[in-house]
Order: sequence, then structure tokens, then C-alpha cells
Amino acid sequence: MSPRATMPDQKAKELAQAQRISEYSKTVHGDGDYLIEVETNDHMTYFAYVYKDLGHSFGDMLTNSGVWNSEDRAVDELERILAIESKHALSGVPMMKDELVQCYGVKTGMALYKVDQLWPVYEKSKKTAKPL
Repeated sequence: MSPRATMPDQKAKELAQAQRISEYSKTVHGDGDYLIEVETNDHMTYFAYVYKDLGHSFGDMLTNSGVWNSEDRAVDELERILAIESKHALSGVPMMKDELVQCYGVKTGMALYKVDQLWPVYEKSKKTAKPL
């Protein structure tokens, strides 16, 4: 983002991105409300997550960005992953495990680990998601 950008412009971009992430989440994981959360322990590494809001608590983590060096990059990666998963969900063709590995990017070295962790959640959500 340009250093000249104003704070309202940044807030508007963040809100639009959060709305897109929420819509992608609904497409992939079914109707409902979703929590988008960014975490850091050291202000050097950031993780973005999506959880389903169950009203009284939050469900399992549904999608995550992996480790990034800024909050913006973590959220951008989360949106990228959900956009790919959403496209597959809308196509009606189930995503295969190797496609999910590609979605998570084999460059990270964590792709296989992440897919192994997320595959059971992904399989479960495919059964409960409703077509648009």
C-alpha cells in the first residue's frame, strides 16, 4: 500500500477483503458466520485463520495462511487460498488432495503438513456445504 494512502482507504480495503473472505468461506464451508483472526507471538511472524462462529463458541480452524512476515501478507494468502477452494466448490468438481497441496503452495515446505492437518476438516465441510 502506498504511504500516501489515507486511513479510511485502508479500512475500506480491509473491510472489503474481510467480506470476500467471509463469502469464500460460506462457499467452501457452508452458510454461517465466520471469524477471521490474525495471530502473532513475536510481531515478526503472522498467521491468519478462519473459524466458524457457532454462536456460543468457535468451531475448528477451517483454513489458515501459514506463516508470513506481516499481517497483510498472511490475510492476502488466506484470501488467495479460499478463492481457489471457492472456485473448486462452485465448479462442482471436488478438490483432490494433490490439488489442495498446490493450493497451499509447495514452496512453503509446510504444504503437505498443512494439507494432512486440514484434509479431515475439508472432507467434512464438503459434506455439509450447500451449493449456491
